[in-house]
Amino acid sequence: MAARTWDTDFRFAAIQASIRCLADQRPDDPFSCDGSFCVPVAKRPVLGWTPGRISLIALSAGFALLGGGAFLASWAEKNQAGGSALLAFAVCCSLSGIVLFFLPAKFDRQIISWLIGDRGRALMEQAGLAGIMSAELSNAEQKDMKLSIDGDDHVLIFPDHAGRRLMIEGIGARYQIRADDVVVLRPFRFMNYVGAEVVCQIDDDTQFRFAVARVSLLAELIRQLPFLFFLRGKIRNRLLDRCEEVLQPEIVEVV
Repeated sequence: MAARTWDTDFRFAAIQASIRCLADQRPDDPFSCDGSFCVPVAKRPVLGWTPGRISLIALSAGFALLGGGAFLASWAEKNQAGGSALLAFAVCCSLSGIVLFFLPAKFDRQIISWLIGDRGRALMEQAGLAGIMSAELSNAEQKDMKLSIDGDDHVLIFPDHAGRRLMIEGIGARYQIRADDVVVLRPFRFMNYVGAEVVCQIDDDTQFRFAVARVSLLAELIRQLPFLFFLRGKIRNRLLDRCEEVLQPEIVEVV
């Protein structure tokens, strides 16, 4: 569950170190600084709307439309007059419900960009839609992880090959991860989440450990139907692949 205040958040030490480093350099744009950082942009880690809450509303509306479609279809069968039109309307309701189930996942980058605001739009303009990844950024310590509709942070990630860094804009914070500061890069798995765990150096005394991950539908299918274990090798980890391309692949740890 996401922390309610920054001082209880897993990023707090990294935030303090980042603020000190940025204060020394005083850049007009934090992404122009020569180090890695994590700096908050909101008063609390989770504030206002989140993709999780939007997805929950979409799922609820989807179930309502499916239920309404089933009810109308049943009603249409019992009423000959106007039954065809009612049946067609019932089918439209059911199809709309199914679409709502997949809509948040299909447009997750656009949703996160909308929630982030100008920062998200600027990053997408710089990288292009195809160059941007969306993910949930969270504590990499799995014993402290709990599923939540809000999550720790929802982010847009731009793997900047020219600058050998990850530029990350989140709803709650901004992040820059430079390849020269990365200590560990390895695969991350938690339930149906698949992604990358990163440990980077903020200053001489502070390391920032986090995970970026996305829900894998195939991983969830295997989790629900264990007899499909033979499909585990088909699970793609695109987040890790893109991070490897930028953050020194020679230090990747395979677990």
